[in-house]
Amino acid sequence: MTAKTIILLSVLAGALGFAPVVYAEVFEVTATVETDPVPHAGDRADDATIWVHPTDPNLSVIIGTDKDDSDGGLAVYDLTGRQMSFTTGGKMNNIDVRYNFPLGARQVDIIAVGNRTNNSIAVYTIDPNTRELTDIAARTIFIGIEEAYGFCLYQSWQTNKYYAFVNDKNGEVEQWELFGNRSSKVDAFRVRSFDAGGQTEGMVADDQLGYVYIGEEDVGIWKYGAEPDDPTDDANRVLVDTTDSSGHLAADVEGLTIYYANGLEGYLIASSQGEGSPGHPLVDTFAVYRRAGDNEYVMNFKIAGNDTLGIDRVSNTDGIAAASAAVGSAFPQGIFVAQDGSNTGGNQNFKVVRWEHIATAISPNLKIDTGRDPRSICGKKGYLPGDLNKDCLVDSEDLQLLMENWLATR
Repeated sequence: MTAKTIILLSVLAGALGFAPVVYAEVFEVTATVETDPVPHAGDRADDATIWVHPTDPNLSVIIGTDKDDSDGGLAVYDLTGRQMSFTTGGKMNNIDVRYNFPLGARQVDIIAVGNRTNNSIAVYTIDPNTRELTDIAARTIFIGIEEAYGFCLYQSWQTNKYYAFVNDKNGEVEQWELFGNRSSKVDAFRVRSFDAGGQTEGMVADDQLGYVYIGEEDVGIWKYGAEPDDPTDDANRVLVDTTDSSGHLAADVEGLTIYYANGLEGYLIASSQGEGSPGHPLVDTFAVYRRAGDNEYVMNFKIAGNDTLGIDRVSNTDGIAAASAAVGSAFPQGIFVAQDGSNTGGNQNFKVVRWEHIATAISPNLKIDTGRDPRSICGKKGYLPGDLNKDCLVDSEDLQLLMENWLATR
């Protein structure tokens, strides 16, 4: 699992006097599970999320999107990759999950997704007993931009409010506040809109640090404040990494996800799909950055074929997802899921990698932290949102870093 290749590009170095461009070291891992193919042929699988079961990790599921024009929807897979159900709902693109959403007298886990059929935000909940999805949207939540493309959820540690971010191919971004109405359904209203530049899709929000990351496909990864009153002008956003020769990404930049560890530790991960830069040495790789501070670059990896298990390599990836929780006996140290744009022998599907295979591919190893509770913003049971205190984080030093980090961007 620690095989690696060194990518070196020396285009026209001698004849034209250009210095060689040295790209990142790329480490190889392999998947141990692949899901059943999505029901529809062509470019249909797009993104996935991981729902962690509240009492039995072995009953956790992967939920993937199928963006078929007429019969698209959501596929629910168990941890062996078997499709358990398919819920038809529209041309589903990007998907995300949040836990403990207040709905009437109860709390539910919500799975929300951008629906390109009618340019709306679709919202479902999942039954822990049957693992079936139920539509809980109060209405068709139409967005105000051209087409629902990228999508992610955000839960504020300050207010415990839940938000959805959605973007389109023109770089327009909207933020919607989600709330439970008197009928115990989920409704929403728009609280912010801004322009991120060129074509965007991949997004992920860091609930604890209060950031939303947006992939501008041909440019790189932008970091914005995730609160609805945070400024969005050029002076108040940060380019985390770039697709040019100084960066660790190949256009198109696609899926984004976060691996949470305790305190401020953990990683931001990005997919370099590569459709916009064929032949680039970092095509079909995944870049890893630290969550905290300036998102220091850590590594690139790719998912090679697993000949022993007959699982093909991952290429042309759109969406990705990660969870640090111990997700059953198959993934006791965490899980990483990647959409595979070219699945050998069938429709597109999702490949599933044990987190420890990624973490131990590089030395020093990445963090492996299964102790974080995914149902709590700070990772610990009993934490009350809006009441930031040292009990939420590992120690007072982490608390101070979080406060400084938050105030520096507000």
